[in-house]
Amino acid sequence: MAHIVTLPNVALQFVYLFNPHVAKNAAAGAVPYYTAHLCFDPESEADKIVRSAIASVAKTAFGTENNAAGVPMWQARLEKLKENASKVCYSTKPKTDGTGAVWAGFDGKHWVRASNKNQPTLINRDKSPITEQMGLLYPSVIVNARVDIWIPKDGSAINATLFGVQYVEEGANATRYVRRASADDFPDLSGDSDSASNATDSASNATDDEADSIEF
Repeated sequence: MAHIVTLPNVALQFVYLFNPHVAKNAAAGAVPYYTAHLCFDPESEADKIVRSAIASVAKTAFGTENNAAGVPMWQARLEKLKENASKVCYSTKPKTDGTGAVWAGFDGKHWVRASNKNQPTLINRDKSPITEQMGLLYPSVIVNARVDIWIPKDGSAINATLFGVQYVEEGANATRYVRRASADDFPDLSGDSDSASNATDSASNATDDEADSIEF
């Protein structure tokens, strides 16, 4: 009752791929997982792949015969599971916070919540390993994701295990998460002992000069 697929060109959100994470509402002693949300457009290739994978595992787990209402068993069981969003790894609704506001990156998107107790394989475009220090896997970055869509034996959920992630291209938040300061952004302090105080004075003067033009 499992179906392994690759979801192309999906955007990462809620990214915990280098350090395992425990959800805030998890029970005491809960096992931490490496996890990420994979976001994509409705009717995109990734969306069609996920839907097909879910249908495939559901048919195997629940059967294709009709129930008393004339509805295929697998469809009826899926509809029942969808009544509890926490039981289904795939959603067509924007993810919202406690106030009902839509989280950044989820507006108008479908998404899959995938996790793994073991760290997923993380690779670059050339298939070389990605490390945390490289700063490539951040919210909004575009990746290919290898996931296993599966249903447990008791039929209580539809899960997604994250096997691996491949970097594809920068996301909308690349500047916020990836850009680092250049050495040219700082003064050279090797010349004299007054450089530090001069740099401080210069920064202070710049702040004073610009204060009147800043509005909040």
